[in-house]
Amino acid sequence: MIAAICRRLDGILLALELAAARAAVLGVEAVATHLDDRFRILTGGRCTALPRHQTLRATLDWSYELLSEPERVILRRLAVFAGFFRLEAASAVITSPEIAPAEVVDGIANLVAKSLVTLVAGGTVARYRLLDTMRAYGLGKLAESGECQWLARRHAEHCRNFIERAEAEWETRPTAAGPAEYAAEIDNLRAALNWAFSRDGDAQIGIALTAAAVPLWMQLSLVEECRRRVERALDCFTEGFDTVDLKAAKSLVDAPQ
Repeated sequence: MIAAICRRLDGILLALELAAARAAVLGVEAVATHLDDRFRILTGGRCTALPRHQTLRATLDWSYELLSEPERVILRRLAVFAGFFRLEAASAVITSPEIAPAEVVDGIANLVAKSLVTLVAGGTVARYRLLDTMRAYGLGKLAESGECQWLARRHAEHCRNFIERAEAEWETRPTAAGPAEYAAEIDNLRAALNWAFSRDGDAQIGIALTAAAVPLWMQLSLVEECRRRVERALDCFTEGFDTVDLKAAKSLVDAPQ
């Protein structure tokens, strides 16, 4: 349980120190159970410490305020990605009239240098991720900015386009370089589908994304997840979404049931 707490807190020393202080009062199990609300529970640092070191949120607020405005915008928008993301994906999703694609690349490079974005080693294509703690903070800032909805839609649309392109490439590539290469995108796929089928989402995007992702799930042996996702999409498909692409509909019907 202690190891799980350390992993979920990304090994951040201040966070671990605050968690240890809370565990002494609440117990290890209570701390582990409430880490989804880490900014509320990880408080109560030493009273002799600097104010920014007395709570986890205060530390992140301090770091956030030191960023330039474009860096703040980029950092909070990157929180829409679950797990890993590529530069191409970041540029496609978070670019806007006030943030040009070139600024996204420079901004991510600066955030990596400041240890706020993590470069993931390995592979021929550079991938990045936000630590779980930083992503939770970024999602809070994203909610305050009012950008959640359009950004979630943009993210889901990019996931759909990416998976559809990948599916077309798999047939012409060696088996070893097929869908398994895209396993790192699975968390983004799940996040996009969760949004698409939510109350404020777009089920048509979700249906098309589900259809495109069937080969990926099957290659990764995620058969039960594939079944659940397909059944969810079929439920929406039968509720009157008659403008869905016929290929997507056929893929859904032919998927494992």
